[in-house]
Amino acid sequence: MEPLPTPHNNFFRFTLSHLPSARSLIETQLSKAALAELDLETLRLLKYSRRGELAEQLRRILQSLLPSQGEDWFPELLEVIRVYIMSADNGVDDAQYEQTLKSVFPTQFERNSIAHRLLQRGRDEGRQEGEQLGLKKGEQLGLEKGEQLGLEKGEQLG
Repeated sequence: MEPLPTPHNNFFRFTLSHLPSARSLIETQLSKAALAELDLETLRLLKYSRRGELAEQLRRILQSLLPSQGEDWFPELLEVIRVYIMSADNGVDDAQYEQTLKSVFPTQFERNSIAHRLLQRGRDEGRQEGEQLGLKKGEQLGLEKGEQLGLEKGEQLG
């Protein structure tokens, strides 16, 4: 196992690489309904992340969840999978997870689901950042234009 940049990351990678610890963590974070659908004996995500094969197997793993798609706990499960993948595997980033998720589950997320709220939060943050950048650029252009007009007016008067 290659060292990660922080002790925090190292601790979680170490903890999640031991099946009993990972199983215990999952059991404390998911609802009883979600746990009833999982096979905590196999923990396929963990198995593939430890072998470095998670990026190749992610689509198949998500496809195995298709029968549970309509369940109330399903968005919660997808969020837990996302968090796990981001902490356990360097080979799958958020964009790749999103792309794979959309290819397996092409329907829209339920309104107010975890996935929907995360998507909305990302959009809102992007919009705010864009507005701030636009204001700064507009202010800079205004100052430059004002300076140019001032110089021209000064030349005309002087």
